[in-house]
Amino acid sequence: MKRVLTALVASGLILAACGSSTTKTDTTEAAPATEAAAPGTDAAPVAVGGDLKTCAAGKTITDGTLTIATGEPAFPPYVMNDKTPEDGQGLEAAVAMAVARDLGFDAAKVKWVRTPFDAAISPGPKDFDFNLQQFTINDERKAAVDFSRGYYTAAQAVFGLADSPAASAKTVADLQKLKIGVAVGTTSLTYIEETIKPSTAPQVFNDNNAAKVALESKQVDAIVADLPTALFITAVEIPGTKVYGQIEGSGTDQFGLLLTKLDREGAQVTSRLGVAAEAIEVVPDMDLYQLAVGHWPIHYLVCDEVQFYTRDQCDQLARAVDDLGIDVFAFGLITDFRGELFEGTKRMLEVADERVAMQVEARCWCGARATHNARVVNGEITYVGETVVVGDT
Repeated sequence: MKRVLTALVASGLILAACGSSTTKTDTTEAAPATEAAAPGTDAAPVAVGGDLKTCAAGKTITDGTLTIATGEPAFPPYVMNDKTPEDGQGLEAAVAMAVARDLGFDAAKVKWVRTPFDAAISPGPKDFDFNLQQFTINDERKAAVDFSRGYYTAAQAVFGLADSPAASAKTVADLQKLKIGVAVGTTSLTYIEETIKPSTAPQVFNDNNAAKVALESKQVDAIVADLPTALFITAVEIPGTKVYGQIEGSGTDQFGLLLTKLDREGAQVTSRLGVAAEAIEVVPDMDLYQLAVGHWPIHYLVCDEVQFYTRDQCDQLARAVDDLGIDVFAFGLITDFRGELFEGTKRMLEVADERVAMQVEARCWCGARATHNARVVNGEITYVGETVVVGDT
């Protein structure tokens, strides 16, 4: 049998393995449409993404419509008018509508939906293209969802009634004996638990509205929230309140647009010709050998985007060929925008018995065959940044 690695490549080398079974991998290395030199090489055609409107076309959950999510309710100063976020009033409402315009969607083609904060950051299908609710970008959340680049940096603040016992606090230790409120699922809760470490568990509320009610009724001595929220509540919404201070070390948190993890959620694959087939989404902890055993009898596996597979998953595919006698056809990119091998691709090239260049060639805008991936930031080729940046190529 064969292990087939199909990749986007510049050449069509065949990798033949010794033994009774083979794995064929066809790898094609091309990307979106521009020309540049790969690191450490002479100039070579590179495929790079086109304009934002072209990139967004046909990729929203509802064709021709951009679906943006916010909270229920949405809070100022991020969304000034909860009933009409489309008016662009407030930081996040303005950011959302600016992104929509850049993607080619005027106000009439933008749909707003509402989601609970916790539901948005949890794994699973989403009913939006992106979501803004002051989502702090962190590694824990990245395991379930993806983010854009940060659009705002905010510190965490402690605030409450001017006559509260918390008003006289000078240090974090002074806050530890107090009753502190916070909205569920937020980074503010993490700062309370890991930095303040109160002697009694914080009171966690469904949203900031519920926390404000608790503050006014003196069920809590203070609330922790991001600084802009604290400033707005104390200046506009609740008379007789004040910001006591900021939590040291919290000013590096960045808010990002929240997107579905890798934008690949779903149970089918569809070609540009409209042909569709059921599929299984591969997540990092999935055992692909056990997956094959669980669907036995099967004759072959077709694997896409294998550059994102883990080393262990590549070895599991090789084992499926050797132990189960099935063919594995794996498709993916060879190198990233820095000209470096992806982890999955590196291992697949090591274990594959055959490597086949894709016959459908991507083209640079100069007309030459594209041979490398590239990332363009502000019109310039860059070799710096995270390997995977969803919606940013």
